[in-house]
Order: sequence, then C-alpha cells, then structure tokens
Amino acid sequence: MMKHTKSLLSAIVSAALCTSSIPLHAVNAQIVIDHNSGGIESDGNSTGFAFQFEEENNDAAVAETESQKYDYTAEDLNKLRDFILGKSKDISADIDYDVNSDGVWDSYDLCLMRKTIAKEKAENYVKPDRTEFVGFGYDVISDDLPLYLGPGENYEQVTVLPRGTHIIEEGFMSDTDSWMFTVYNGQYGWVSTSGIEPSKYLDNGYSFAFGKPVIYLYPQQETDVHVELELTSSELYSTYPKYNDGWDVTAYPDGTLLNKADGSHHKYLFWESVNASTRFDFSKGFCVAGSDIESFLKEKLTYMGLTEEKMNEFIVYWMPKMEHNAYNLVTFQGDIYTDAARLDITPKPDSLLRVFMAYIPLENAVDIEPQQLDTFERKGFTVVEWGGSEIRQ
Repeated sequence: MMKHTKSLLSAIVSAALCTSSIPLHAVNAQIVIDHNSGGIESDGNSTGFAFQFEEENNDAAVAETESQKYDYTAEDLNKLRDFILGKSKDISADIDYDVNSDGVWDSYDLCLMRKTIAKEKAENYVKPDRTEFVGFGYDVISDDLPLYLGPGENYEQVTVLPRGTHIIEEGFMSDTDSWMFTVYNGQYGWVSTSGIEPSKYLDNGYSFAFGKPVIYLYPQQETDVHVELELTSSELYSTYPKYNDGWDVTAYPDGTLLNKADGSHHKYLFWESVNASTRFDFSKGFCVAGSDIESFLKEKLTYMGLTEEKMNEFIVYWMPKMEHNAYNLVTFQGDIYTDAARLDITPKPDSLLRVFMAYIPLENAVDIEPQQLDTFERKGFTVVEWGGSEIRQ
C-alpha cells in the first residue's frame, strides 16, 4: 500500500510541477507521509494530501545545472518517469538522472530532462534558408516516410511518418526541390518530396491557381502544330479548345488557329490549373500601388516584349483584380514557372516568350529589391504565352 501511495503522489507532484506556472527554481514541494500507519498525514482536508510549497532561491544551482550538457533521450525520460512512479527500478548503475545535482531522482529532474530534450530537438535540425510563402499542406503517400535532421539521407533519422499523415510545409532550401522542411509530433526535420503529394484539402496560408495562361502561335507560313502541356505542381482544370493529350492545330502567320478536332477557329490556346503548390520566387520584384498598376504593367510588359495588342489583353484581364488593392507585390517568374508548366511544341519554335506574373495583394507597402527583367527578340516561328497567379493569404 505504501509503495503505491508514494507512486501516486509522485505522479501528481510530477504533473503539477511540470505544468505549474511557478518557476521550477523557486519551488520546494514536500509530501508528508505517516510511515507507521502506511497512510498520508492529513492536514484536515478531504483529500488527505499535505502539500507544502516553499519559495527557495536556487538560481545559482539552476544556472550551474543548465550550463551542463546532457545527452538524454526520450527513452531516458520514460525510464525516469517509470522510476518515479515506482513502475521500474531496472536502471543501469552507470546512468545518472540527477539532472539538478541535488542527490535525489525526483520530479525536478524529470521536468529538467524534458526541457533539455526539447531544447536539443529545437536546435539540432538544419534550418531552411527559405521560409517565405510556405504553409502548403501535403499528405504522406509512402510507407514509413523517414524524417531527417537535414535535407538528405546522410543526416540522422529521428522518426518515421506513417502513410496518410498530413503535414505542413515549414520551409525549404533554395537549391533543391527534393526535400521539404516540416514538423511532426513536435519534431522538426526534413522529408523527401518523393514521398508526399499536395493535399486535396486547402488548409495552407496561401492559395492560388494558374490563371488564364494563353498560348499564341505565329509561324512564318501555314503549319500543322502539336502542343503538349505538362504540369508538375498543379492540376489541369479547364482548357479551350479541349485538350486531348495535347492540341493539334493548323497555325497561320496572322495567329489564327484551326483546331483539327472539331474545325473551330481560335486566337489562342487557353488553359488553367488549380491546386498549385509551386514555390514562386518573391525575393525580388516590385511593390506597386493599386492606383499605379496600369502604368506599371504597360511599362514592364512592353519592355519584356508583348505587342500592344497582347499587352492590352493582359491588362484588361489582370488590372481589375489589382487596381483596388492598396498595394501589390509583383514578380515575373522565370524557370520556376516554366518548370512547373512545361510546353512541348512540334515543330520547335525559333523564339519563345512566356510572361507569367505572380502577385500578392498587400495592405501596406514593403521594401523589395527590384527585379531585373529580360527583353525578347522575335525570330522565325514565334510562340508567345502570358498568364498569372493571384496569391491570397
């Protein structure tokens, strides 16, 4: 009876101290036990528990304890907990769980050990160099996906994630898309992107789609053209004319397209995708007031090579979405976009211009390094595409 009573009390004290708002270094808890009766000395209340908390100045002792380095593990934490609860005494003689060096293994040591392990977990992983515009949800699609302390299998594996686990992107490295930084059960680490896929449920901080990319074809003479689109980080949502494993059209020098599938005529090939998880680059760009968006787009689109007609089409579509925002953080994406939406065109064009704008509506202006844009030279069979994404928080 006495053994179980002491175990119960230790468990209660341990829970109380580890969750108490009283600083650990300022509390001394005493449990008064009547060894003769096998019970607990009553202080007159109905519980029969006599707890006595006293303020104690142990700052120096705690400072000394925290300055020491302990390599405790979760297994050590469980062993000490079981020892305090009286469940187990099978602990090697060369192990010392007296974390605060007071000569006793107790709930103080348990709490300090837990704090030490949590601190080590927080500091041991490799931190990502990119944390902006993350927060996308992913589902684990492989069995027992390893979580590593760094972006590579050469780092220590700390746990595994079961198939179907839902995780959130917390960051990534700018030089690789093969690894994603996340957190699982309080442990930060890295998982291989080959074992995850974008979640079907939108629970992230940012949402967007590839909005109205349109493709224009300008051959030097009447030409049969086959166009294929491969999306690597989004899902095809809508096309016109209908996409059947590609578009097969006859293109004319004035840009007119004859769709071979149904004989219809078009000015361009339209497509749109959803559930995008592309990591757009916002490290450089432009912060543009909504009232200035028209003049801004005219200047930048003309510089990048859109004709007046195509520039007007772009502005008519995007300006109504942007001019009423206080500010817009605007970037024009390069390889990140073209890798996410790959075009395979036969015959191969002599010149290809793909203008894709990504922007975020803002309440306040931000400072950002200006983006350097490229100009475009038309030659021979020319293909032009424009589109964009509004990224909403």
